[in-house]
Amino acid sequence: MSVILQLMIGKSCPVLRGRDHYWSVIMDFAMREETFIARDVFGKSNVPDSGDIRAFLKCLTLAGYVESTGENPVSYRVIKKQAATPRVRPDGSVIEGVGRNQAMWNLMRGPVGRSGFSADDLVQKASTDEVKISVDCAKRYIKRLDDAGYLVLRQKGGKHRPPEWRLLPHMMTGPDAPKVLKSRMVYDPNRQQMVGEVLAEEEQS
Repeated sequence: MSVILQLMIGKSCPVLRGRDHYWSVIMDFAMREETFIARDVFGKSNVPDSGDIRAFLKCLTLAGYVESTGENPVSYRVIKKQAATPRVRPDGSVIEGVGRNQAMWNLMRGPVGRSGFSADDLVQKASTDEVKISVDCAKRYIKRLDDAGYLVLRQKGGKHRPPEWRLLPHMMTGPDAPKVLKSRMVYDPNRQQMVGEVLAEEEQS
């Protein structure tokens, strides 16, 4: 485990960024039947600028989840209310089904996964017609969860057998897959500490 990962383990802070957070803020306005602007969402987030929020709003507009109601600044109104965050591409097309990480998490928590799973199991049993999981993707998610303390090694791999893992019972935290965040940080090895703000955003699965 890297020094930076060791430093970050055990720290708990709200991550007020990413599409799930932006959508929850947007839905707060929708429930109150209010319009909003990008800066309203930005004000309830901890991102350094509003670029990611504006890009998400553009996707939502193209997909028909929100519509613009004015200019200078552009305001928005939600026209499709739903609890789940819309999964939309930059061109506005909607991604059907669940994401790869969610599909793998579902298997890990289910009866099949509770008896142990390998990366190959995730590829073969969590993939669907809409969601294709590669071996590299499965191995990467397993490593991230293992580094974060979610997994225990059930069986070491051999020449013709991949390693098997199992979710720790107390880490079966709920139905939503743990999100893998990309982070930008400065680590000073002289002080052995992080310096400045840790910026994180979710990797899209």
